[in-house]
Amino acid sequence: MSQVHLEHALLDVADVGRSLDYYAALLPDWGIRWEGRTMEGERWVHFGPPGGGQPGYLSLYELRGEPPAGDKGLRIEHVGFAHPDVDDLVARLGPSGIRPSERVDDGKYRRVYFSDPDGHELEFVQRLG
Repeated sequence: MSQVHLEHALLDVADVGRSLDYYAALLPDWGIRWEGRTMEGERWVHFGPPGGGQPGYLSLYELRGEPPAGDKGLRIEHVGFAHPDVDDLVARLGPSGIRPSERVDDGKYRRVYFSDPDGHELEFVQRLG
């Protein structure tokens, strides 16, 4: 069985409260797992099933007003997958010419991002320690 699984989908939303009401009606056993603020000061929540670890969740990112320059507005930002070893993934894909667009390591998580042939961003997340 694969250790890679859907970790999260990051969705831009116009109003986090409205979106939470909607998703809570659809998924009544889910709840807020984390809450914070965007760099612009807007609300950002992780909404998902109870429990620890990395079960899949929705990351709802509030984007009010005009989208930033060059942004296409509300959209699916990226789809994230939990992965046991992102460095191994990058090394394995190297010979095929598939290269990451970004790498981030904050000491808790190691993340690597790729763009698929249609421009959809994919994030692979490795929990550290």
